[in-house]
Amino acid sequence: GTKKLQTASDLTDKGDELREEYRTREAMECYVRAIRLDPSYSRAYIGKGNTFDDMGREQEALDCYSKSIELDPTSFRAYTNKGNLLKESDKTDEALECFNRAIELNPAYRGAYIGKGYVLNYIGQKERALA
Repeated sequence: GTKKLQTASDLTDKGDELREEYRTREAMECYVRAIRLDPSYSRAYIGKGNTFDDMGREQEALDCYSKSIELDPTSFRAYTNKGNLLKESDKTDEALECFNRAIELNPAYRGAYIGKGYVLNYIGQKERALA
């Protein structure tokens, strides 16, 4: 049988699994239930933000990442995801701030370096184009 999802952590894990299977609506329901159960569970906001991003709802995704950071200022994943979304919107300075903070929090997390490299490369190309 399927195990009962009792905690915000269980619901968030289930949401992550559903998201990987592109079951967006069901994933979102899990994150919403997790947040209802524990409004201070920061990881649920990352999942919800990722799902909004999947749906092309960038502002709502940004709001979720910001809420996750507000609840857990050490969340390098929330900073990285927020940075990735900002770089897609050409908000390069804000994106760099997010990636730098993520790297400060977890120097071993490759995702933040990849995002930062992308932004620095983009800025360099832009400057060369204007030269």
